Amino acid sequence: MKRRDFAMLMRRASLALLAVLASVGLAVAQGMTASHFESNGDRIAGWYWLRDSELRQMAEYGFDTVPTTGDLVLDFHVLATDRVSGGPGHEAVFDLLVGYPGDGGMGGVFKVITVTLPNVSPPDDPVGYHTRGSVTIDRATLNVFMPRTKSLYLMIMRRSADANHIAFRKDSVTLRSAGGTGNGGPEIIGDGRTGGATGSGIVSDGRAGGGVSSGTEAATTGARCVLDRPCIGIAADGFRAMGEAEGPWYWLADPALAQYAEFVFETPPESGDLILDIHVLVRDPRGDEGAGRDARFMLLAGYPGSGSLGGQLPPIYVTLPAIELADVPGHDGYHARGLLRLSRAQANEVIPRIGGLFLRVQRIDPGDPAVAFEAGSVRLYPAQDGEAAP
Repeated sequence: MKRRDFAMLMRRASLALLAVLASVGLAVAQGMTASHFESNGDRIAGWYWLRDSELRQMAEYGFDTVPTTGDLVLDFHVLATDRVSGGPGHEAVFDLLVGYPGDGGMGGVFKVITVTLPNVSPPDDPVGYHTRGSVTIDRATLNVFMPRTKSLYLMIMRRSADANHIAFRKDSVTLRSAGGTGNGGPEIIGDGRTGGATGSGIVSDGRAGGGVSSGTEAATTGARCVLDRPCIGIAADGFRAMGEAEGPWYWLADPALAQYAEFVFETPPESGDLILDIHVLVRDPRGDEGAGRDARFMLLAGYPGSGSLGGQLPPIYVTLPAIELADVPGHDGYHARGLLRLSRAQANEVIPRIGGLFLRVQRIDPGDPAVAFEAGSVRLYPAQDGEAAP
C-alpha cells in the first residue's frame, strides 16, 4: 500500500472513531475530576463493576475543593448491562449518597438520590454499555450535607441484587458549577428518598423519633459540666439521633434495638491518641425499678470504606457508671459519664483521607437500661501522656 493511501485510510479511521465517540458522548467532560477515588468492585479493563448480590461493592469519590456558592452539577459516564457479559442498551440505576461517611450497616448522615442514566450507545456500538446523565444538587442540600471543610464525599451503590450491573472509574463523575455546559441527560434537583437499606436522609424537624443539630448548637445542657469533672474537648460538628425526644435528649429504648445516635467530628486532632468524653442519661426501661444501673451501649467508629478512604473498627462495648440523679420527666434517671480512648492506629484506620471522624452508638440488649444522647454528649480531645480511660 502506498504511503499516501495508508495515510488517507488512517485519517478516515480516525474521523470515524471521533464520530463514534461524539455520538455516545465519550469526550472528556467539562468539570473537575475527583481528588480521591476508591472502589471494591470487580476491576475489568480499567472499570470497576458493582455486581455482587450482597450489595457490598461500591464506588467512592472525594472532592477536596468545590465551589462554595451556587448549585453543583455532577456529570456521569457509567457502563451498564443486565448480567455478567450481558447485552447492550441497558440503563444505569443506582443510589448516590452525598454527605458524611456512613453506610447501610451503620447509618450515615446522607442525602440519598436515586439516579437513572439512559443508555446512549449508538446502534453500531459493538458493546453498547455506555450511559450518561447529570444530577444537580442544590446549595441548600450541600449546606446540610457537606462538612465545613467544604470537601464533598460521594458513595455509589446498586439499589438491589436484581439491578443492572454498573461500572465506574475515576473520571466517571466530574463536578462543575450549575449553569455550565453539561453532557445532556436527566437533571435531578434536590431529589431523593429518605430511609432505605443503604443509608438514610437526615431528620431535620427535631420531633419525637429523630433530630439533628450542628456543632454550634451542641451546647452543654443540664448538669453536664458540673458532674465529676469539667467539660473539655470539642463538640461534634454534626449530630443525628433516631429515638424518643425529651427536650434536647433522644432516648434509645426500643426492644428492636433500631434506635441510634450518630456524631461527626469534621476536624479531629491529627496526631496522638484520642479521648472521647461521653455523657448520657440512663434509666431502666421498666420504669423506676433498677434506676441508677450503669449505661451500656455499643460504639462503632468509622465507616465501611475501601482502601485508604477509611474503614470500620470492630464494635466497642462501652459501660459508663451512673454518678448523679438527673431530673428526667416521668422517670428517675441518672447521669452516666466516662472516657473512651482510641489509639492513633485506630484513629488513622477510620478517619478517611477527606477527614472526619464518624461515630454511631446503639444499645446492645433489649433488657439493658434505656440511654439518652444529645448533641453535646460526646466531646473529643487529644490524650495527654499517661492519661488512661476507665
